[in-house]
Amino acid sequence: MRKPPYRPPPAMAEVKAAPLTGLTHVSTFSGCGGTCLGFRMAGFRTLWANDVEEHARASYRLNLDSPIDGRDIREVTAADVLAATGLEAGALDVFEGSPPCTAFSTAGKRHHGWGETKQHAGRAQANVEDLFFEWLRLLDGLRPRAFVAENVAGMVKGVAKGYFKDVMRRMKALGYRSEARVLDAQWLGVPQRRARVIFVGVREDVPASPRFPEPLPYRYSVRDALPWLGSARYDPRGQFAAYDFTTQEHIRLRLYVAHRAGLEKPHLTVLNVLDPQAWKEFLATYRPAFGDELKDESLPEADAESFKQTHDMFQSFK
Repeated sequence: MRKPPYRPPPAMAEVKAAPLTGLTHVSTFSGCGGTCLGFRMAGFRTLWANDVEEHARASYRLNLDSPIDGRDIREVTAADVLAATGLEAGALDVFEGSPPCTAFSTAGKRHHGWGETKQHAGRAQANVEDLFFEWLRLLDGLRPRAFVAENVAGMVKGVAKGYFKDVMRRMKALGYRSEARVLDAQWLGVPQRRARVIFVGVREDVPASPRFPEPLPYRYSVRDALPWLGSARYDPRGQFAAYDFTTQEHIRLRLYVAHRAGLEKPHLTVLNVLDPQAWKEFLATYRPAFGDELKDESLPEADAESFKQTHDMFQSFK
């Protein structure tokens, strides 16, 4: 099969103009609204969303019209959600959530950090790994026709696999035909390597079964999506460290990546420094953490054309 040209995601105006199907959706751990955006593109109407992080909620409100609650999910009851949506238990079509993944990520401490108080969503929180059970508590009270949940692929590896099995057991005990698969976005039309465990459940009285997308026979590279980028910087530590931002490599718009693939393959993480003002805001945010290592370097004039092309692309999403 010949790979079709890469098509960027639709602009927000296009998404909002898409017809509704009459199906309803409630979201938890909603972040800036990426999953809610996907449900809207599929014709769902999001009745209620929740995220404890204030900056994520601010971004959500800029792009999506549905209300977003800011409470810790431990404080939210199914009765609260039903009252806010005007639904009765069992009437919601899809309940969705992506409980925090830091406790299971292979990039973190995994089970060695379970039970500890750690920073999450801008504040200290204990037992973040147990928030999946809070999500299951709401699932039990809402009784939607179907659910979708997501977490990192590390949840099915090592000691964490026991946690995964417990979650699956509880989903089935609540009366849902439940399945889970590891899906990788790079095989689903996204120029990013992003493997995630996707849980899908259908209530036992609903005449349907969980379904998952089939992988495409091709992948898109970063160059397919951003053809004007000139070079890539390899970060062997897999993070955007201070030394990456104090080099003189500001001649072109840079792409910082977590492996050596250059621009010809999907990547783990992408960061664009878009313009001098964005760079100054970055410095203002992160200098307190890095100290004098982060210097006042600015983007040279040579970046102007790259910035314009990237800026125009992002403007089209609004």
